[in-house]
Amino acid sequence: MSEHDRLRYRIVTERGDVVDFVVQYETLVGDEYRPVVRYDGSHGHGHRDSASRTRSEKQDVTCNCIGVSTATAS
Repeated sequence: MSEHDRLRYRIVTERGDVVDFVVQYETLVGDEYRPVVRYDGSHGHGHRDSASRTRSEKQDVTCNCIGVSTATAS
């Protein structure tokens, strides 16, 4: 990462359990930050949305990763 990049994140918990999360990597293009990739658990499981530099559409790719409740189990 450089001084032109940033990570934004949000973690939502209920009674100490993570129930939702978002981690987004953004880069500075001109005078505004634009998303590059976002990982979140908004559909009950972790997945990745990636943005193209040349298109405004986003590609939704479901990860073969563990669910939020499994990842945060103690």
